[in-house]
Parts: sequence; C-alpha cells; structure tokens
Amino acid sequence: MSNFISLSSSQHNSVQQQVANNQLVLYKEINPLVNSEGMLNIAKYAELPTLADVKVMHFISVTQIPAYYEPKIRSIVPFKGAYPLVQLAWKYLRNSLREGVGTFPELLSHPPLISRTPVFHANSATTIEELYQDEQEGAEIFLPICQQVAESGGGTAHFGPENVNIIKSKESILSKVQRTQSESGASVAHAIAQIDDGVRGTISFDTPEQLRAGMKEFLRLAEQNEWEIDVSNLWENEQDYGGYIDFDVRIMIPLGQDKQVVAELQFHLNDFYDGTKDSPVSRAHKVYEEMRMIPVTGKSDVNLSYEELNEASRLYFTTALFQAYRKR
Repeated sequence: MSNFISLSSSQHNSVQQQVANNQLVLYKEINPLVNSEGMLNIAKYAELPTLADVKVMHFISVTQIPAYYEPKIRSIVPFKGAYPLVQLAWKYLRNSLREGVGTFPELLSHPPLISRTPVFHANSATTIEELYQDEQEGAEIFLPICQQVAESGGGTAHFGPENVNIIKSKESILSKVQRTQSESGASVAHAIAQIDDGVRGTISFDTPEQLRAGMKEFLRLAEQNEWEIDVSNLWENEQDYGGYIDFDVRIMIPLGQDKQVVAELQFHLNDFYDGTKDSPVSRAHKVYEEMRMIPVTGKSDVNLSYEELNEASRLYFTTALFQAYRKR
C-alpha cells in the first residue's frame, strides 16, 4: 500500500504483546522525529500535516500501530488488523486518567436537580425568531457562570472568537429544524422545542484533577441557581462513541414568565479540545458528519464504512489520551 505508515508483522506481534501486558502506554518519552514516510505521504496529496496529525504520527511511531493516511477525510486511519490494538490502548489510557477525574457521587445524590438518565427538556420558544431572542437572553446568564467554573479549576471557557459561537445562529436553527422535520416529520414548533444546544460552550482543563475541580464547582453553582440539568459522563460510559470522552451537560436556563432555553456545556481536557479547529474534537467532527450520513444513505459520502470512520476518530482521541497521560 502506497500510503502505509509503519509496521512489520513482527512489530505487530510485539505491540499486541505489549497491549496484553498493559505496557503499551508506559512509554513516557517519545521520539521527536516524525515518521518521514508518513510526512511525505501526506505531502503527496499537497496537504501539510497539522499539529494533530503530527501527534498521531508520534503516537503510532511509539506504539508501532499500523496506519495509513486517508485524504478523503484528511485523517490518519489505523489498518483494520490494528483496531483491537487502538481499542485496548484507548481503554487502558481512559481508565488510567479516569482515576483523576473521579466518579462524582453528586450525580446520584440530588435526583430533583440532577438526573442519571436523560429527561425531556424543551425550549419555550415556538418560532425561530423567538428562540434566537431567548438564546441571547440565556447567554447573558450562561457566560459568567462558565467563566467562574473555568477559573475555579484553572481552565479556559471557549465560545469561539469574540464569543460568536455561544448561541446558535438563525441559519443553524433553520437547518436543524429542517433536518428534524425530514427525519421525524415533526412540526416546526416541536422541532424548535427539541433544540438542546441553542446556547453552548466548552470548558477545558489541563489535567484530570483540574477537570474534577471545575466539574465540582459547576455542580455547586447548578444547585445554587436551582438549575435542572442532565449530565452524561462519558468517562464512565462503555458504549462506543469513536473514542469521544467528556462530561456533556444539558441545562434548562429559566428566563422568567414561563420561558426557558436549553443550553449545552461540555467539559474536556485540553488535549481533547483547546478551542482550535485542529483539536481532536474539532477534527473528529468531520468524521462524525460522515458517520451520520450512513443510517440515512447507507454509506458515507467518502465511501468509508462506519467501522473505518469510527476507528479513525478513536485514533485521534487515543492520541489525545496519550498526550494527557504523559503529563502525569
């Protein structure tokens, strides 16, 4: 294969044995030289490797996981035979870092406020214009809380350049409404009520311990403000999301006079999301968009299988976990 990056059969067996012995992730120091064949291979497509690509190439050079560059999604993808290796590495790294994140018994101790299972949240708005106005009002409440949470754990709150992404634009609302109607036949009003990220933000932290401190502060403020929230803790979830891990929170922000708007707040490690388009979360979003097409059309637009796309995403997130692990 012309875009093969690394690995002989003997190396493959060596890596497999390392994973079996839970030794794969014990490399704290990595070779600073990027695999030259991989670099040249990306250049072959007139594309320069991004920082995220370089980190992945570092990771696969250390672990000797076989991979190739797929220009259709501008991503490095593990070969099929290496999927179990990436999955085992992801699980081991996730489990190691999860100890620092903690289990958050708070999520189980306040049933009226915090739900363990998703409950139905609905915006009070019934038109696009009304939701857009509610978003702006909700953002004024949401932003300072997020900033306070970030500061409590030494993190950073992200809302896009000049906070442009803190609310969903009218165009995005319309697109989401049309997609919901197409998929479920819902009315416009019902589709608008279901939008659960009209107000949104991300808070990122450098270490699992900082992430834990920030999450604890958020839970305290949620209770203080009597917010109804749903928390999805993907650090604990064994389901497969292409390696994606975060705390994903839905917040019902009361606006008074029987009005409310639903906000989304994500908690990440910096190695997963740092506010740039090249972060693993941002890069994986392109892969996610392709995966979302498969149930609708039967295949992705780039003609890759769900499994191929899923493991491409996992490789970038496993690399992010590896970067976070090396800071310990």
